Amino acid sequence: KRPAENETAQVSVRFHLAVFILSAGTYVGRREIARMMWKNHESWGADVQRLLYYKFVCGQTNISFVNKAISEENATHGDLLIAKVEEDYQLLTEKVLWIMNWAVENIEFDYLLKTDDDTFINVPEFYNSVPSTNQTKFYRGYTIRDALVRRNTSDKWYVSRTVYKPDYYPPYNRGNGYLLSNDLVSLVGRKGLAMKQQERMTVEDTFVAVLLSEENVKPQHDRHVFAFPFRSACLPQNRQNVHLLGGLGEGELRQVIINFRNNDTLCAHIDTKYWM
Repeated sequence: KRPAENETAQVSVRFHLAVFILSAGTYVGRREIARMMWKNHESWGADVQRLLYYKFVCGQTNISFVNKAISEENATHGDLLIAKVEEDYQLLTEKVLWIMNWAVENIEFDYLLKTDDDTFINVPEFYNSVPSTNQTKFYRGYTIRDALVRRNTSDKWYVSRTVYKPDYYPPYNRGNGYLLSNDLVSLVGRKGLAMKQQERMTVEDTFVAVLLSEENVKPQHDRHVFAFPFRSACLPQNRQNVHLLGGLGEGELRQVIINFRNNDTLCAHIDTKYWM
């Protein structure tokens, strides 16, 4: 038996920011660590508590003990959504499209943040950086330019010329943290589902950018978003400047959250020799 898909949000408030954190059913440890950050409501302030919506999103699986564990976890925390997409990295684009269409159909929101369960977010600071007015054609994150399309079939991020012909992607915001205005969420969800699955590239962040580039929407770079574990995030002056830090291991994420709570530098007690 699969856990409930939570198809209806049962909420009446219009959220200023809706956050969807991509996870997987078996990533229980990651979610428990991330909840150290997302359950820290008392430090957010009243507006953030009231106007921020967040859910971890897992895919579907036929493994009974995983489904049982997910159901029990959601009964405890109430912060899981089960996308109507099989749990498979190659179906990541399908999961993101499901999220966007689910959000448009089930909740009222101004902006949507798509992020991952290995990402640290300074929730109040990130929330406060979101435009206070309801803008349109807003697409912000860690912008990557001149990215070469991977053509090696053994590559994790392989995309065939049948799916995407150019050799380079348009500028795009990396997938561990991009922010979209409501109109663009609706646009991407609608355009994506209008395509056949075999026409959609499996690299979700570049897929989103390609759809938006067709509408002449360009990404904005957010200097407060660190899409990779950069050593510059460790500088004392960057403790409040880092709104998002992605690509962390479980132990690193836990320690960054603890450091943040203790008003320490974000990278204290972390071996950063492999960081960029």
